[in-house]
Amino acid sequence: MLSRTILGFGSGPSKASLSVSGALDALVRSGQTYLFSLDSVPALGLFTAAAAALFSHKVVVILLHRPLSTCGLVLASPFLFTFDLTTLILLHRGLSSSKAAWRVLAGVTSILIAICSAAFASLYFQGNAELQWAQSVEVTSCFAGADV
Repeated sequence: MLSRTILGFGSGPSKASLSVSGALDALVRSGQTYLFSLDSVPALGLFTAAAAALFSHKVVVILLHRPLSTCGLVLASPFLFTFDLTTLILLHRGLSSSKAAWRVLAGVTSILIAICSAAFASLYFQGNAELQWAQSVEVTSCFAGADV
């Protein structure tokens, strides 16, 4: 699209590029509609917190098992994030439900996901810091050779 416009081969963007940008625009609009279909701001906050917690937990797990190569990440990402996406869909359905029991259950589940993810990340970073400290610092005693 850009090369045609700059070089003067076409009078504007091609139909193919318009269809791609139109599809991307429709995808963004449907995502916004899906997120804003929640009835209240606390429900949207709980959903967003759960989504951030699931994503950050997955990143920490990937770092824990050594970073994947770019090819490995591209090939494995549908399998890595399927459970998280399913969880978020179920949480959204629960938070947007007309029954109060489902909304409460989905809210408590969102809070538990955020708490468990934060605890896991905290333990990972604390353990990793101690491991890195032990590997980088060697403490010697100044009285090692002295007979006191």
